[in-house]
Amino acid sequence: MSTPRWLVVVLVSAVLGFAAGHALFFATIGPSAPKPDSPLMAHGHCAESLPPNDTAPFTIAISAQGPVGAPAPDRTIALRSDGSAVWAHLEPSRDPLDRFWFDWSYERAPSSEPRWRQCGAQSITSGASTPAVLATDGSGRARWFRACAQVPPHHRGPRVSGVFCTDWVSPGTA
Repeated sequence: MSTPRWLVVVLVSAVLGFAAGHALFFATIGPSAPKPDSPLMAHGHCAESLPPNDTAPFTIAISAQGPVGAPAPDRTIALRSDGSAVWAHLEPSRDPLDRFWFDWSYERAPSSEPRWRQCGAQSITSGASTPAVLATDGSGRARWFRACAQVPPHHRGPRVSGVFCTDWVSPGTA
């Protein structure tokens, strides 16, 4: 007994319609990349990439200890600011495999990585500070920052990735 042709057409149409609706639904609720006219797109990962000035007076905008869950969190990642520029600093490092960086955005707390840039992601062997980025851009728009670090597997607590970060802050709006 063969299936009527009209039933095959209806079933195929339903499957295709479901697939198209499903794709459209997830495309609209998934993470969104910055729009082409976003000020974020006008800059590279480290924006102005200035040398950090660890010898001049600076403030610690925010810091976090890690690694998270370790019996004795023994590192501090800090977001430093000299009033105009911001950079991440890790101390004290316990291992040459320690890595650190900072993320920056024009949004207060971006929800997904395409909405921010990551500056650094460098090993501690390159120095204890990342390049610096201006707290506000040339148009006066404030930027938001968070500093992160990652420790090697033999120094991690229960957090498998070994990553710990500060909250997002905007030293340029303080």
